[in-house]
Amino acid sequence: MGRGSPDLEQAVQVCEHIAKEGKPVLWGRRNEAEGVEDSGWQFRCAADLVESPTGFRFWSVNDVITEDPTLCLIINCPNGATVERSGAGEDWVVTGYDPRKPVR
Repeated sequence: MGRGSPDLEQAVQVCEHIAKEGKPVLWGRRNEAEGVEDSGWQFRCAADLVESPTGFRFWSVNDVITEDPTLCLIINCPNGATVERSGAGEDWVVTGYDPRKPVR
């Protein structure tokens, strides 16, 4: 499933700081899914943070939305979308795709 709504049980990558320390999601990118279990999403606590290859955890789409309900606003963005905000509670800014094209 590349575009449109991910299944609630599909995997999302979250940085270790979100998973272990409870930091808020401030940046995300949706890439092409690498299998049926993959939503294509990866979320980080900061856009410029360099993570080690082992610094990510896998959560379900449902788990990440439960942790941060504002992700419902952006979770259906298509592949290529980048989302970011300056802090928890701030508005999401979505870039990286043409919103005039239909999402399938």
